[in-house]
Amino acid sequence: MAPNRQDHIVPALERGNDMISGRPHPAGLIGIGSATMGRYREFNVCLHLVTTPPGSGIVWKISVNLALNFNNMCRDVMADKNLQWLWILGDDHMFYPDTLIKLLARNVDIIAPLCLRRQSPFTPVIHDSVEKGHPRLGWDFINGKTGILEVPTIGNAGMLIRRNVIETMGENWHSVGAYNGEINATDINFCHKARKKGFKIYVDLDNPIGHINHFAVWPCRQRRTGDDKLQYSFQVYPALDKLPPGYA
Repeated sequence: MAPNRQDHIVPALERGNDMISGRPHPAGLIGIGSATMGRYREFNVCLHLVTTPPGSGIVWKISVNLALNFNNMCRDVMADKNLQWLWILGDDHMFYPDTLIKLLARNVDIIAPLCLRRQSPFTPVIHDSVEKGHPRLGWDFINGKTGILEVPTIGNAGMLIRRNVIETMGENWHSVGAYNGEINATDINFCHKARKKGFKIYVDLDNPIGHINHFAVWPCRQRRTGDDKLQYSFQVYPALDKLPPGYA
């Protein structure tokens, strides 16, 4: 048995079964992976306020081995047939109360909110495929676009994975350093394996998530003067006691 399986699932606070998609959403598991417990108070506040479907649970996996954390979350989902999705979070993120419900409403196999790196140059956590050397895809890749966008590889911050993906991949979920022994790359490895199984991966450009340092870095977007093209950028919020206003 994996060494941190002793963590138990606790019920998520049921704050209504939001009907954004016109139907109730199934129960699932919010999985938090970190090397230590509760680094950021702001994350705990967001977690307390998030809307979850009835019957959902929360589990916190603590280990310096991120692949172990994420794989044990997948095993917890597999162990309970009532859990139909896994929402992966790190404890260095901020998000709106309806972030999870909006991701569920997209009704796709794998999707993550738009997230930026927590250090300069604060670019989107989106990469090209492993076959192409997984280079970072910058602002030009998303400028002018809205809604959900298919991507080769995306970070696992806020990644929503449906149960059928976890079942199909069959214990071959996350691994460390499979393509470069000097980097962690669990998210790159997972996306590569999922795509090889035929699953598509999406980023939700309408659903941003904040990344906490000693401040929070949030995506922002605005219409460019002249041609009215939608452009994405970043904004830094030094105050962590409240969420920024949503997209204009």
